[in-house]
Amino acid sequence: MEKLKDLKTKKERKPVSISLKIDTYADLQALTESAAFKLFIFDKTLTAIKTAIRSKKNEITLFNIVNFNYLLSIDKTDFKKVLENIVQFYIEQEEYEKCKEVDKLIKKL
Repeated sequence: MEKLKDLKTKKERKPVSISLKIDTYADLQALTESAAFKLFIFDKTLTAIKTAIRSKKNEITLFNIVNFNYLLSIDKTDFKKVLENIVQFYIEQEEYEKCKEVDKLIKKL
């Protein structure tokens, strides 16, 4: 039973695969200004950074943008800056419990 548990905890995190449909600059601008898109990106990024900190990774691949054949990764040296941006977003959204969660992660770095 314990061996099965060890296998589950050692399972490697895979980057989130997304496909973006962007035909014009206006499409790109609308996407990046969308609160729903920002929430998706920040939530997935937060989860990835938590995993990286827990597993002591020096880099984490966040997203696989499949239709552009592009992997988006961040280095451990950028975790704090990214987390600070996430906190700002959650403050704007008045998600104060999330802010506390992110602050705790920042302190772990």
